Amino acid sequence: MSVNIFGSSGGGRLSSDVDKKYVDQKFATLSTNLATKVSKSGDIMTGELDMNGQQIIGLVNPTDDDEACNKKYVDSKIKSESTSTKAYIDILILNIGVNNKVGYVPILNSNLDSKYGFKVTASSETENQNKHAFNVFSYKNTEWITNNENTSFWIQIQCPESVKIYKFALRGKNSGTDLIYKWKLQGSNNVYVNRWDDLYIAENKRIDKVMNYYYIPNTEEYRTYRIFVHEAEGENPGLSYWQLYTVDNIVSF
Repeated sequence: MSVNIFGSSGGGRLSSDVDKKYVDQKFATLSTNLATKVSKSGDIMTGELDMNGQQIIGLVNPTDDDEACNKKYVDSKIKSESTSTKAYIDILILNIGVNNKVGYVPILNSNLDSKYGFKVTASSETENQNKHAFNVFSYKNTEWITNNENTSFWIQIQCPESVKIYKFALRGKNSGTDLIYKWKLQGSNNVYVNRWDDLYIAENKRIDKVMNYYYIPNTEEYRTYRIFVHEAEGENPGLSYWQLYTVDNIVSF
């Protein structure tokens, strides 16, 4: 859940307290400025945007008693705009997002967590429950380790829906020196045909006991992400933590 430029904190819709006149003003601004690509400033709380040098601050809840607006009003406002203006607004809605600083994956208690809809699998894991794949998302002093595999193994998470990420976090095993050092992050929307896109490649970056964050260029949305390891040290390499950080749409209707 994230805060969007219209002051909403859930579902991406306008809050009932947003000033109608203020929305009118922003739509007028969009109609003249959205023909070019808009870059984000990264301010998740205010939704500040930079449009070719012109800063536009995200909508905030007004303090006056002007007539409030809601989604129905905004829908009617969009319909009243010209075709070209609506096209620009659609570009804004579909392509501008904020970097969510809160991890996307919740605490998981099994490889298949039916409560949240996530599914974690690995090409190799020990029989010890405290060493299974889901432990990298458990936030406990546990870990995932392979069953005597140190080349060409992987761990993956299938999300409830396709999401776009801008960074991810990894931490190595809690103990031992079996470190992963040649690996990559991949994304897929069709795991059944084993079709994966490389999103981040690490040729010689050891994943040690220190939490590390890795940034990737804005990519498309993927349903499944995996860490594929080409080479690692020792007999039982693994991870103690993995998290994804998503790019969220500013607003969706």
